[in-house]
Amino acid sequence: MSLRSRSDRSRIDPLILCIDQGTSVCKVALCAPDGEVIALARRAIDVRHAQPFWADVDPDAWVRAVWDLVPQVLRERGVEGARVEAVGLSGLMHALVATAVDGRALAPATLWMDQRCRGECEALIAEHGERIQELGAPLPRTTTSAAKLYSLRLHEPDIVDATHQFLLPKDYLRLKLTGEWVTDPSDAGGTAMLAGRDEPRWAEEYVRGILGVSPSKLPDIAASTDIGGHLTQDAADALGLAAGTPVAVGASDVRCTIAGTGIHNPGRRCLYMGTAAWIARGPEEEGGPTRFLGATATFGAALKWCAETICPNADADESYAEVERLAADAPAGADGLTFLPHLNGERGPYYEPSASGSYLGLVLAHGRKHMCRAVLEGTACHIRHILEERDTEDGGELWCVGGGARTRLWLRIIADITGRPVVIPRQPEAGLLGASMIASVAVGRYDSVEAAGDDWVAEGRRIEPRPSPAYERAYRRYRALDEAMRPHYTPESHNAD
Repeated sequence: MSLRSRSDRSRIDPLILCIDQGTSVCKVALCAPDGEVIALARRAIDVRHAQPFWADVDPDAWVRAVWDLVPQVLRERGVEGARVEAVGLSGLMHALVATAVDGRALAPATLWMDQRCRGECEALIAEHGERIQELGAPLPRTTTSAAKLYSLRLHEPDIVDATHQFLLPKDYLRLKLTGEWVTDPSDAGGTAMLAGRDEPRWAEEYVRGILGVSPSKLPDIAASTDIGGHLTQDAADALGLAAGTPVAVGASDVRCTIAGTGIHNPGRRCLYMGTAAWIARGPEEEGGPTRFLGATATFGAALKWCAETICPNADADESYAEVERLAADAPAGADGLTFLPHLNGERGPYYEPSASGSYLGLVLAHGRKHMCRAVLEGTACHIRHILEERDTEDGGELWCVGGGARTRLWLRIIADITGRPVVIPRQPEAGLLGASMIASVAVGRYDSVEAAGDDWVAEGRRIEPRPSPAYERAYRRYRALDEAMRPHYTPESHNAD
């Protein structure tokens, strides 16, 4: 019996449609039963920065992107909508969508990188910190949702009163797809409003008594591998899919990326290269917990700023390509130019909502190529700083995934500056892959996400580090300048309250 080719199988076997809504990009893909991504489309999402340290987005921009991209991937692959067996969902964390009972978004979604709730966050900790922890919830930060919701209650109470439920991004998309209101433990945990970790339930006394919001305005929590609803006729007609197609509850982009990188394997490390970067490490032994090592605020966002500001082009892909071409023409160490990549506050290895970026050491001999190179090197130095603070075992390889993993020079610089091997998996769009794994479990293809990961996740290529005295000098300079700038990070420095 002859085996069917992947191309043949993609024309016959049922498929999973995956939606990965990120901070700045929406991705939609078709995945085959063996995890192969057979079609992929992207759409940039406009993130608004009306004032320093602000960042918000129109939630319906996500909906418009999905409504455009789903028919596109079906057409490009020549796939009938009835072939889609299930829909998987992944989404950015922390950005609450105030949603009316009829499903309308009542306000822009304030993103995780938005720092305008700093004052409210500090007040919550000062006045209620001990009680919040007694109730089992973590202390709020400007990144997570609790302080943002508290700020909304104080400054725009009419929106809170009119809200039926506050949904996370993937859950807002599922509402549009199915009419169902639900979230999963990973996104619920990202709000910092859960009472403990053992059993996912809202800290109702905290939400009601301290934040001043009725817990009924938060959605029910279900397992990510549950069916979260079925496509409505209207959604199916708009997307070219079959009405009644099951939609998995899904998970946060972090949870999906961890699944799609196989981080359940002991000792494996994931470096997610998105708008932000974060690093997670697999368990010490089989079946143990995954450890989150740290996150940045503006990793890919720094590259995007560089592309748009230093290499502007109507074609965004060409802007990024020009950054890489210019950076490749500059020497390691960028001739002494250092870039601090804290463009909208900072999350790790130190937490500073008022941190800002800098070019330091700029001289007349520097040009665009040095500025581009310094961005790639500064972000890589930031990753090394987190690893040195949080990962005590030297030399462990980094599995690099996300949109930034498409930039080959960046991967080479990360390997050389961190001194760690970089592994690019066969499918670097790990968020999409994880969403497909979760949906595959939801419809009974696999018994567990880990089993799907064992079958689907594989090493694609590897970059070994090359020791460089120029990079060692650049890293020491980065650390010294980063420390020297910290006293200057204050809300007043950018008129941010």
